[in-house]
Amino acid sequence: MLALGSLVSRLRAITAGSLIVICVLIFQLYGQSIAYARVIPEAEAVHLLRMYLRSQGYDTKDFPLDVESNPGDNSAKGFYLYYVNVATRQGDFVSVLGAYGVNAETGDIWERVGCKRLKSSAIASLQRQIRDASGLSATELERSRNMNPCYL
Repeated sequence: MLALGSLVSRLRAITAGSLIVICVLIFQLYGQSIAYARVIPEAEAVHLLRMYLRSQGYDTKDFPLDVESNPGDNSAKGFYLYYVNVATRQGDFVSVLGAYGVNAETGDIWERVGCKRLKSSAIASLQRQIRDASGLSATELERSRNMNPCYL
């Protein structure tokens, strides 16, 4: 009878331990899905960048922009990194317009070479919508907005 009681105690301990492990796994998976929901899709980041450049006077109809992703660069986590090229009037020569980073949580656009956050009233409302929909707390938003993709 004593052995049966010991066995029951061990089974209870194993069950309790298993439940704790399952709860931790569910919490981690749920937390990751929330974190991924905060990141804007890359297509939206490219759209923001194109809208910004248009607002600065770049003629994207006659001189299309080539937005080249730089996903292999891990120096600026939390950003989509791009090189933007534009065709010249001759059409066959490509000129580098700049290197940019788009914050994946806030939609903030940074010029990477000059290391400055770029602002435009043309994209301000869309960036505000991104920040509002991100679900970030005020502290998390401030932390994310203070990150930059620049090379130091």
